[in-house]
Amino acid sequence: MLHEPELVFLDEPTTGLDVDVAREIQGLIKSLVRDGKTVFLTTHNMQEVEDLCDEIAVIDQGRLTSTSTMADVKRRHAGRTVAVELEDRTERITLDALADFMARNPGVVSVHSEEGSVEEFFLEMVRKTDARERV
Repeated sequence: MLHEPELVFLDEPTTGLDVDVAREIQGLIKSLVRDGKTVFLTTHNMQEVEDLCDEIAVIDQGRLTSTSTMADVKRRHAGRTVAVELEDRTERITLDALADFMARNPGVVSVHSEEGSVEEFFLEMVRKTDARERV
């Protein structure tokens, strides 16, 4: 960077880039944040949002529809399921049924919680905007 800005605006910074170059750009963004800079990122890449952002704002049809922290999005949109990996398959089980499932399936290799996603949050906010406009 030519100087040390406190605020950096990036619009779709990795769109159209090869994976290795995109990762370098993502590393630069993380480095800016570690250095105390504020990075304002606009992107349609929800995985990039999950990987890079602490806070999220959804703009739909030119309107700010919602803001939230990444932690809150994952907490609010998490399902009550876990992915249980067996030797020959993976099954999604509700938390309520997990103990019984584990007792009946001794070949469990691992259990993974399933976090909510930014994509689910975004779609929910867009649907709310669409519903308000139909009224």
